[in-house]
Amino acid sequence: MIKIFLGSRNKAKHFFYHKYCSLVDCEFSTPDDLKEHPKFEENGETMKENAEIKAINWSKHTPHIVLAEDCGFDIPALKSWKKVSSKRNLGENFTDNERRIKLLELM
Repeated sequence: MIKIFLGSRNKAKHFFYHKYCSLVDCEFSTPDDLKEHPKFEENGETMKENAEIKAINWSKHTPHIVLAEDCGFDIPALKSWKKVSSKRNLGENFTDNERRIKLLELM
């Protein structure tokens, strides 16, 4: 059986990955299954670079295939929101709804 490590601490993404990969006979593990959580900075210039940073760093801590992505979004008119997610722009202590409201205010 294929073992896939889900390279995200985001539980909502875990659900999405499980659903997306349901056609493949595989077993999943997550950062919650690790004894140590690596510290690394997602400092890429693009979403692709951030996904690569995640995949490379998580792969150092698991022997399994690593599935990682960066689903930030790019809003050129809002230069401060370019190529990063709303979570990184506003911080961890905001709810998804508060992020949506802030984005709408900026637009």
